[in-house]
Amino acid sequence: MKKLMPLAFFMLFAAACEKQGPAEEAGEQIDEAVEQMEDDVSDAVDEASDAVNQAGSDARGALEQAEGEAREAAEEAGDMLEDAADEAEEKLDQ
Repeated sequence: MKKLMPLAFFMLFAAACEKQGPAEEAGEQIDEAVEQMEDDVSDAVDEASDAVNQAGSDARGALEQAEGEAREAAEEAGDMLEDAADEAEEKLDQ
């Protein structure tokens, strides 16, 4: 009988520990809410990072296009100046 007493006490203690009171339930709910918030913040940071990277990529593309167009315009202007200089030289030679 003496050997059964500690076992019975242990079983009662284990059964009592399995039941959660309102504080334990509230603690679990808080833990879950914090985890969800951490996940939401992480997702938001990832989305913002992706948006910044995309904006940078778009800006680089637009800058490269503008640079190409500016080079073309400069080349055309240079050609026009050369043509005008050639025409002026011909008129002076006549």
